[in-house]
Amino acid sequence: MADFKPAHVDDLRVFDLLDWITHRPKDNWIIPFESAVDFLKKLEKWLAVADSSMVPPLTSEARGRNPITVIVEGRTDADVVKAIAGRLALNRPLSVVVAEGKRAILGNLKVYTRAFKNSAAVVVLADADTSDVTEIEIQKAQFQRIIQESERRDTRLVLAVPEIEAWLGKTDFRRGRIRHYNKLFEELHDLETKLDEHVRANPSLKEFIEVLRTFDREPENTLNPEP
Repeated sequence: MADFKPAHVDDLRVFDLLDWITHRPKDNWIIPFESAVDFLKKLEKWLAVADSSMVPPLTSEARGRNPITVIVEGRTDADVVKAIAGRLALNRPLSVVVAEGKRAILGNLKVYTRAFKNSAAVVVLADADTSDVTEIEIQKAQFQRIIQESERRDTRLVLAVPEIEAWLGKTDFRRGRIRHYNKLFEELHDLETKLDEHVRANPSLKEFIEVLRTFDREPENTLNPEP
């Protein structure tokens, strides 16, 4: 096994990521099917979901550029990121990866940074879950230690203060607390159409946008430096 050299990946730890994903109780890529017709239907649905995680750039020429990968805690966070990216009209594709919680991001960050090594940049967006400056600095130091041990030391961290729902203007908003998604749609639409107002009210949102714009402006050959 020590002499095994995979044909399509550069590091065997990619398989560790795949193994971890397939053992998740949900969103684990395991989709049973009963026939070829059933398989094609489910494949079409899966591809549609995969496409929904990508925010394409403005021009067809820019579609071939390496994407910015944003790792978030949950599905609401992913929706917020996509709304922001759509408003910014980035010149790079933006891919959103849902880690299912801050603990999952911390525990698997080194694997994520390796798995998405071909991305132009990796941005970690997590809830601070506090407004205490001292606690926020402790969390940043914890993340930075992991990033320094990873193979993508250019990974950027942004902590949403106190949580990403505050960017929507609702500190009590939770996807799981609503029965329908109409409220979520309204909040996302308000964020997209009044982004400048939300930025002025949320310094961490401003920081996140500045990180995206910085990576979006960088020439292709200056990103993703070797460690």
